[in-house]
Amino acid sequence: NTGITIRSTDSSNCSLFFSDAISGASEYAGYVQYMHSNDSLKFGTGTSERLVIDSTGRLLANTTNTNDVTAGGMKIQSAATDGVATVLNLRNPQLANGNAATRIMFNMDRTGGGIHFQAGAITVHKQQEWTSTPGTVDSYMTFSTILSESMTEKMRIQSDCCISFGATGAVNAEKFTFQGTNGQLMYIDHSGTDDHSVVQIRHRGAAGSTYRTQISFLDDNADQVGSIKSHASATQYNTSSDYRLKENEVSITDGITRLKTLKPYRFNFKKD
Repeated sequence: NTGITIRSTDSSNCSLFFSDAISGASEYAGYVQYMHSNDSLKFGTGTSERLVIDSTGRLLANTTNTNDVTAGGMKIQSAATDGVATVLNLRNPQLANGNAATRIMFNMDRTGGGIHFQAGAITVHKQQEWTSTPGTVDSYMTFSTILSESMTEKMRIQSDCCISFGATGAVNAEKFTFQGTNGQLMYIDHSGTDDHSVVQIRHRGAAGSTYRTQISFLDDNADQVGSIKSHASATQYNTSSDYRLKENEVSITDGITRLKTLKPYRFNFKKD
């Protein structure tokens, strides 16, 4: 084995400089420098420090700020004049496969077993083979977590902004999907005491006297069996009266008597 040793005192620096001048900052246009005073290794280009590996193994790129970075962690700083800085760019150069994807993987170790598992992943996929036709260049993003040592997709964002939880796409042409096989699917809790709406639903077409459907109730075949509709001043609560949904029909003998118990009124809404 062969090598090069650069030795100094424990309070000095060992440096390797790359120069294209005999004076000024260009004498150290590029450099590798070990700081014995704090046991950090620095890399510089363009006469400026670009990368530091400190004594705890933290990797700091274009910054010396160590806030919220644990030992062995990494912080990357990038600046952009237009307000958007690309800090990390991941690329899969695969061209001939419509299933190509780029993934960020998260791993953790199991206590006592010395085995590390995939804990989760964020993956961006090609939606189909990309060609020179703009309409083919679509992608979707998936979020996966592990359950019983098996990592599966839990959430997907489609190229057309559809978001699915527990499903790989829309079930009935909707934009937002929650799908599960057991337990309640959603719980919304207003933990305060102020009088604010917990849920607000707005249909821009529900104007004037034009009714628009706000909520639909579907059966197992995705057929509508009820709905809530509204317009500018009224709300309808509708149930299905389809004879195919009924059985055990019995004639009413006192229909007129029941009808006479009703108290009909004429009125108009103030808004109308």
